[in-house]
Amino acid sequence: MPADIDQFAPTPGAMLAQTDAQAEAFGAILWMAALVMIFGVATAIALYIRKRMRPSSEGTDEGFTLADLHRLRNRGELTIAEYETLRDKLLQAKMGRTDGGS
Repeated sequence: MPADIDQFAPTPGAMLAQTDAQAEAFGAILWMAALVMIFGVATAIALYIRKRMRPSSEGTDEGFTLADLHRLRNRGELTIAEYETLRDKLLQAKMGRTDGGS
């Protein structure tokens, strides 16, 4: 029986080869993980820079809407005459923009 057990015991050379192969595989996995992390960080940096370089949408504001004017009038920040004047100007501006584009 002990002879059969020795038959399956790895030789020192086979153990060394197996250890070297495991070490190479582990090293390859570490390098792949490092490359994935570097790629992820580079992507995050690129997205951040892209976001910062994009022009803000603050300059494309349409100004007051009718709802804004209505809210100001209801809070008492505009008189009825001011509200009607601004409403008419706003509607004329919107109509002019709509008619000019047709």
